[in-house]
Amino acid sequence: MTDFELETEQIVLFLPLLEPKYIDLFVRHTREEFFSTEHHRIIYRTMLSLIESGQVVNPDTLIGALLKNGELEDVGGENYIYTGLDFPRSIDYEHRVKQLADFYLKRRLEELLQQKLEQLVEQQFPTDTILQQLIQELNELQISRQDTGLRKIRDILTEFWGHLEKISEQTGGLTGLSTGYAHLDQLTSGFQKGDLIIIAGRPSMGKTSFALNLAIHAAQAHHKVAFFSLEMSSFQLIQRILAILTGIELTTIRTGQLSKRHWAIIGETVSQLAQMNMYIDDSAGLKIHDIKSLSRTLQQQDGLDIIFVDYLQLLRSGRRYESRQQEVTYISQQLKELAKELDVPVVALSQLSRNPDRREDSRPQLSDLRESGAIEQDADVVMFIYREEVYHPEKAIENLAEIIIAKQRNGPTETVKFYFDKKCQKFRKIDEQSLTLVPF
Repeated sequence: MTDFELETEQIVLFLPLLEPKYIDLFVRHTREEFFSTEHHRIIYRTMLSLIESGQVVNPDTLIGALLKNGELEDVGGENYIYTGLDFPRSIDYEHRVKQLADFYLKRRLEELLQQKLEQLVEQQFPTDTILQQLIQELNELQISRQDTGLRKIRDILTEFWGHLEKISEQTGGLTGLSTGYAHLDQLTSGFQKGDLIIIAGRPSMGKTSFALNLAIHAAQAHHKVAFFSLEMSSFQLIQRILAILTGIELTTIRTGQLSKRHWAIIGETVSQLAQMNMYIDDSAGLKIHDIKSLSRTLQQQDGLDIIFVDYLQLLRSGRRYESRQQEVTYISQQLKELAKELDVPVVALSQLSRNPDRREDSRPQLSDLRESGAIEQDADVVMFIYREEVYHPEKAIENLAEIIIAKQRNGPTETVKFYFDKKCQKFRKIDEQSLTLVPF
């Protein structure tokens, strides 16, 4: 420990003995493990005990309590306490508290890295396991540093007033990130920061295509988008994105049977697409902690406005659970935590059980969410994709898709109709009354 680190520990411990106004900062923003020596930890525990019991905290009461506990000599005696008080009272105490926390963080990082290095050298665990443990422990360390606790309502109201002024300047009641579809925006006010949005449906309903349409709209509006694909490769996603943007049939792009006109359109679209802030990860075997770590890194390095995960049931936790339901519950909770931590919408696709296939009316219900009721509980918004023609092609309106908002914590539940062009995977606006396409 350097002389400056020792001095910082002494100031943080002893200044509240002279200046009671610092006791609140001392209690709220310091922890026993912040102090590197045992005698400082003993003093910390004793001071905390005095504060919790409602006693006056000053040099005399501290010495008395240490003497009573038989620990006075362990901390260096009265002389150490009084020597530690010999510094200017004008010191920036709050700054020193932050420095103390930074010194602790540095020590913990060194310990963690040394521990993992030893495990690697001695081959105690598989390399992947060591990496995952390190990522998780680093994340927990970062979260532990975040300020929490009670805040005076006046402070919250000051922040809220600024937020209210900001959103009042926006038109159309849009307070979140636009979906790109006016009717959907009217119902949701856009995708809100910190929300977990679930888009669910049976196979072949168009979940991934709908998510890609939303992601493209966000990227075109200059938002920064992360798309984690556990089902499709990045090439498959690019093929769909190009089909959506160009209107060229997906089959034509897949087979490469392109005319000169197609090449020209795709070339121009690729140039535009390359300028968008859209990131794709199609890594096999992604775990929830991978997504959290990669998202944090992206936000720190380049910014991040919205996250897509395709799809939830393919994610793994990296932990052992007695049942898949428990694992999905954990993953769902982690996705919600990620949305709150990064303050961005997280849109996760989800499979449904086979129950809709067995009902006369096959429209999905919340109870159909596969493997876990926790998905419904954690989600702020649940949308179902339903296309009647998948079940009853003989009587259904062709290309009609329904987006059923089955749950919305802060808004109405309703159904929005879309035209789904299967050939190019594009969801387009439709007139609700006539069911005809709305011009661009």
